[in-house]
Amino acid sequence: MLVCLVVLTYLNGMVLNAQVGSCPIPTPSGFWINETSLSIGGSSFGGSINIQGSFTVNLGTFTFSGAQIAVVSASDIFVNPGCTLRIVGGTIITNAQNLWNGITVLPGGHLVIEDSEVCGAINAVYMSYSGSGSPASFDIQDSGLRFNETGILVANYSGGTYPGYVVGTHFEGGTLAAGGTYSNSFRGVYAHNVNGGTGLTVGDESTSAASNYFTRMDLGINSVNSDLNVWNNSFEDIQDYASIGYGCAVYANVNPAPSPYTLTVGTSSTRTNYMLDCRVGVFSRGMLEVNVSDNEMNRTSEPFDIGVWITRTDETIVVGGNTIRNIDDAAILLDENPGASGGPVDASVNNNTIEGNLAETRGIVVDDLVGGVTIRANSIEDVHRGIIAQSMLSASQVRIDENEVSFSFSGTSSEPAVGILAIQAATPDIYQNTITGNCPYASGGGPCTGYSVDNSRIRGIQLIKTEDARVFTNYIEYCGAGLFVYQDNFGGNAVCNEFHDCYSGVVWDDLGTGEFGRTVSGTERVYGYLSDTASSDNRWTSSVGSGFEPIRSFSINSSDANSVDWYYRNAATYDFPSLTNRKDIGPSTLLNILIGVNTDICDTLALLRESGYFDQEEESEMGSYMEYLLDDHLADEENATISSTLYAFLTKVNRVGNLIDKAVAAIAQTNIASFSTIESLWLTGNSDSALSLVQSLTPINQIESYLQDVWKMRLENVQSEIGYVWSLTEETTLLDIAYSDLEETGPAAILAQSLLGITHVPDNWIVEDIEERIAFPDLDLPKIFPNPAQSIMYVSTSLDNNLIIIHDLQGKLWKSVSLIDNNAAIKVEDLPNGLYIVRIYSSMGEVSSHKLSIAR
Repeated sequence: MLVCLVVLTYLNGMVLNAQVGSCPIPTPSGFWINETSLSIGGSSFGGSINIQGSFTVNLGTFTFSGAQIAVVSASDIFVNPGCTLRIVGGTIITNAQNLWNGITVLPGGHLVIEDSEVCGAINAVYMSYSGSGSPASFDIQDSGLRFNETGILVANYSGGTYPGYVVGTHFEGGTLAAGGTYSNSFRGVYAHNVNGGTGLTVGDESTSAASNYFTRMDLGINSVNSDLNVWNNSFEDIQDYASIGYGCAVYANVNPAPSPYTLTVGTSSTRTNYMLDCRVGVFSRGMLEVNVSDNEMNRTSEPFDIGVWITRTDETIVVGGNTIRNIDDAAILLDENPGASGGPVDASVNNNTIEGNLAETRGIVVDDLVGGVTIRANSIEDVHRGIIAQSMLSASQVRIDENEVSFSFSGTSSEPAVGILAIQAATPDIYQNTITGNCPYASGGGPCTGYSVDNSRIRGIQLIKTEDARVFTNYIEYCGAGLFVYQDNFGGNAVCNEFHDCYSGVVWDDLGTGEFGRTVSGTERVYGYLSDTASSDNRWTSSVGSGFEPIRSFSINSSDANSVDWYYRNAATYDFPSLTNRKDIGPSTLLNILIGVNTDICDTLALLRESGYFDQEEESEMGSYMEYLLDDHLADEENATISSTLYAFLTKVNRVGNLIDKAVAAIAQTNIASFSTIESLWLTGNSDSALSLVQSLTPINQIESYLQDVWKMRLENVQSEIGYVWSLTEETTLLDIAYSDLEETGPAAILAQSLLGITHVPDNWIVEDIEERIAFPDLDLPKIFPNPAQSIMYVSTSLDNNLIIIHDLQGKLWKSVSLIDNNAAIKVEDLPNGLYIVRIYSSMGEVSSHKLSIAR
């Protein structure tokens, strides 16, 4: 018969009784410690005892069953290698004064806790393994680990799946046990350096009945440099009790990032986690792979800032099938991915159900991602902004499709409300989405038949400084603007969208020198099929009938809407069957949009227009205004400051890498290539080298000055576990840059917004005499006549010193004429019959485009 030797050592001092929460300790009546050591023969104990010092299980199996145990501060319970401690049958262990140290299970030891309570410890259960042999193991079921700083701490294991099992257990914080002094945050389960396989699993993957329950804590489950699975757990009231910036149901961090570690939270209906009144549901930083799926998150009264927050991931992100309701900030935030190794990251955010809190809430935000992201089949409602794809010029794919977004302008902010927003994103495909706004504000529900400042802030889709954006087959209703295009959006198209009960289908704002669309294969399909009369591949419908004609498109703030075919209110609407672009009727043979495949409804749509905006063989693309600017700049002996227009163009050329000699010469006079190198160094973890390079730069213009400032702050402020921490001066500087004019400081402003976690959308759609501007748009724009012309074309402008560029639809340059007077005649007798594009550039930087027909 085995005899378990239990050794108790103690320190002199008064032993106190305690009664805390659900951990009552009656007056001990079994053993009073009054010797320096005590040996107990036997294998179990069921009475009352006070422990002062250490209690060690060093042979066989020892059982506390129905015991009442009070432990003095700084005391311990140890389970030696090869031994087992069983705490069962309603046993209660708690502190007798300040926090005690807890139960330490040494490598090879085993701990069982069933239907019992362990309270008032620094680490209620602690096990660390860093050697050979067997790790400590535990089996904790249907118990309470309450009022401890940390419920379970597992550390230093890299053998694969950690041999620990915890189900049906309540981890409770919020206050320390009686007499306890506070020194740290409340954590339920803490895994530190547990990796090498599937790591630590909290919960049971097979049945939700085995759920653990985490309440009133700073961190429900916390992992550092660990692999972690979280299945079938419930979290409630996880807030920032320690006032140190936490409040996460699941918090996974790697330092330094990146790492080979994985995080799995949920992933199926049998692995669902429930999170109620948690400030943040899941936070992950620096992992290799993250999967957060099929979880439920909600809020009743406590702050609920972010549902899923994932940053610095190095390889794969999956966020799918979650239900997230009543958020205060963002339901899903993917921020600064990949990790320091540079990625690329493959991200998907699919099939989530999101309900916001109106005001300033956001549904899905993907900010600063390298790689690709798919945002698909999500249901989003009651948000200020539904989906945001920001700072993604390095992304290989941005796909936003088949989402249902119901968003609202609440009237409490001047920031526009937007269903889907793409800002500084390359090749975003936005299609098959159903987007509903609340125009007219504040009654909502359409039809939106009048202009107001509030209505102007309700925008279905907004594009800011994108490249090759393709917006097609979306159904957009009850918006002041169905599609809002702001500043330079190079390439792209918008076709086969239906704008229903929207005041205006499309608003063009401050386009500058950019283009939305371009010539393809000899036919200009940039805004719809171009013929002798204006036409369009989009549909404008209204429930009002003949009493209201939706405004198809108009421009504000000197935008060049005359170059947009579907600007004209008398343009013929391409009559594809109504609702064929709605995803709720299933796949449609009438409108089967396949990339690169023609359709019967919308002709070729130009969905896959020829790429190569900067192709060397197509120097005619630079043969107009940009070549003129380059020549003018390079010819200046004093190397005049590069204009913002030319600088933006050179930045794009440098990123594409298809450089012509003139561009190379101009880029060499800037720091464009250096900023590209800085970003590469940062992405690959070489922050010190990146900072040295930043500090060595001499900016040539305001854009570079701001970029230098923002990059210095980004590199000098290493991310903490909870993100960047800025000084008041730094935050003020970043805010000034973030809200600066995008035309002047675009890249720096967007980077500053990313670092601050905001998305500023300029609110410029406030113009006087709006009805007059719509009916008679851009009255001061230059005019050309006659049109068609035969031998002479007359130009009438309100400004002097104009440059006239004429090229055909294939991009071939035919004429470049400088005019001193604001009225002039240009000979066109040498132009063959056909269609041409006439661009007029003023010395003030304004540009207008016109179609010219030559017919004899």
